[in-house]
Amino acid sequence: MNQSTVDANYVEAVKRLEPYNCVLIKKYSMDAVKDFADGSLDFIYIDGNHNYPHVVEDLCFWAKK
Repeated sequence: MNQSTVDANYVEAVKRLEPYNCVLIKKYSMDAVKDFADGSLDFIYIDGNHNYPHVVEDLCFWAKK
């Protein structure tokens, strides 16, 4: 997937989510997790590294949020 496709997908996501009370954050997962208090989120979607150790790390850290 090239960068222009990624950028177009992001613009489409912003457009579709506009009616909802949500925020899209573009950061590395382990950097972003520091910005949120435990128990502060209802839902997250992480499009991160799909290698097993990274998925486990995301689950362990984000599950608290």
